[in-house]
Formats: sequence, structure tokens, C-alpha cells
Amino acid sequence: ASAFILLFGSHMEVVRDKSTGNWRLNKILRRYWQKDLWQSLFHSLLNFDLGSERNCLRDLRVAFDEYIDEDRSREIATHLNQLFTHLPKKR
Repeated sequence: ASAFILLFGSHMEVVRDKSTGNWRLNKILRRYWQKDLWQSLFHSLLNFDLGSERNCLRDLRVAFDEYIDEDRSREIATHLNQLFTHLPKKR
């Protein structure tokens, strides 16, 4: 739910797909958000089956680690530092 809020700025709403019986997001992911990566995350977490998906979380982590290589890691750190400058100082 936290990842969804960071992406959309609102709370998650899900619907059940009548043809597959799986839960899915009610909102559409934008194509420039690495759509396949996020769809895999939300689909796996919303439809988690302990018996059939033992390595699901590990596979998700590997997929995100591969996407966030060294260059993107520096870019993310830069953006986070910019955001931290806007936070109020401790009193």
C-alpha cells in the first residue's frame, strides 16, 4: 500500500477480475513508471498464494535490484537529498 501511495498519491483500490478471479488495481499504471515491474509487484502481493509462489518475494527483489543499478541508485539518492532539504529542521 505504501508503494501505491507514493506512485499515485492516493489510497489503493482493488477490484476482482471476473475472468481470472485475481485481484488487480483499479487504477492504470503509467507507461513511464516501469509498468511491468510495478504490475508484477502489485499482482504478486495482491494474489499471493503461499503454496505456489514460494520464491515470489525473492524474485520481486531481484527484479527491483536489477532495475536499480548503480546509476539509478545515485539518481535516487540525489532526489532523496533534494526532498530532505524541504523537511522541517529538528527543534
